[in-house]
Amino acid sequence: MSDGYAPATVRRWDDRREVVLDDGRVVTLGSDVPLEGFRTLAVGQRVRLRMTGEGIDAITWPVD
Repeated sequence: MSDGYAPATVRRWDDRREVVLDDGRVVTLGSDVPLEGFRTLAVGQRVRLRMTGEGIDAITWPVD
């Protein structure tokens, strides 16, 4: 995984946190991945995943 951002749509946001990347891959997020600019998320909401070489660093503001 390279540094940058990946647009995604929230698929599930309860005891299991899942998003679908625009390329169709489903990603399950750990509870340790912080929200930046949000208190919570809703199913269907558009977000960006901030990524580093280590993995997903944060869930950031939505894409247009």
